[in-house]
Amino acid sequence: MVQACPVPHPVGGGPSWADCSAAIDPSKSGGDLTWTRVVKIQYPPSGVDQLVATVGPTGDFAWLHTIGTATAFIPMGVRLNGDGLMVEQIFVEAHHSYNSANFGFGPDNSLIVPYGTSFQSTASSHLLTSHASNVETHWYDLQMGIGASPAQFSAPQVDLLGNLYAVVTTNHAVNNASLQIPAPGSYLLRGGVSGSAIVAADTGHRYLHTHYSGAVDFGGGALSATSADEVVVSFTGDGSFRHSRAISVIGPTEYIGMDGCGALWMLSRWPSFDPGCGTILPPGQPFPMSVEIGVARFNP
Repeated sequence: MVQACPVPHPVGGGPSWADCSAAIDPSKSGGDLTWTRVVKIQYPPSGVDQLVATVGPTGDFAWLHTIGTATAFIPMGVRLNGDGLMVEQIFVEAHHSYNSANFGFGPDNSLIVPYGTSFQSTASSHLLTSHASNVETHWYDLQMGIGASPAQFSAPQVDLLGNLYAVVTTNHAVNNASLQIPAPGSYLLRGGVSGSAIVAADTGHRYLHTHYSGAVDFGGGALSATSADEVVVSFTGDGSFRHSRAISVIGPTEYIGMDGCGALWMLSRWPSFDPGCGTILPPGQPFPMSVEIGVARFNP
């Protein structure tokens, strides 16, 4: 008999964790499934055509997806904390595309969201950082006319203080409320908050997420796994063995990754997705017709 999937704390909002001190559930073993959650996204299902996800340094998990509708300001992404509570919804303008390679977390827990818009003869490019629905920095350039070419942002980085750095390349001068560039060329930008450096405290343990086929002894006896399994291993700060686990997952997944606290996250829109306790999404059409997203988190 399949065990019922665990659920997160009562659904609602909550802040990002300040550090990883709450990451480990003492009632569970390392690698156990901590909770699952289904998030319903309100937009026409035919609008989904791309999804990217990322994990943060203190247990946050976020994803973005594109849409195929002209409706402006619909929820384009979600950010959860390690308890599965909603930290923020991410809104991006209509007619957009985004640079998935540069979507991610900074060390201060801010989200880096680069995107562009294109509609008829108007095009724009944007680079922003967001934390708990507060936009900290937002640079943009908008150009109109046939073949409009707005300035392009690349290589964004955020430091421990929350300051955003990026390279901007433009073939024209830029002068708007967010950005003033005197002439064409490439420039290094810096902007953002200031204050004391924040260094996230971790659990003191070290983690490995890997794949293999066969048996490996990490210190607790041979662990057998297939190439399809997600293998997680943990050691103490001095290198002593803590636990190892081969996690078998059924059905397609669209993201699997380990956050800065050592928790493994999985995301899928497929009704056949089973993180080890049975399917968590309701029966229905598979991607891209589903408007419900299944999320699972495993104990560090």
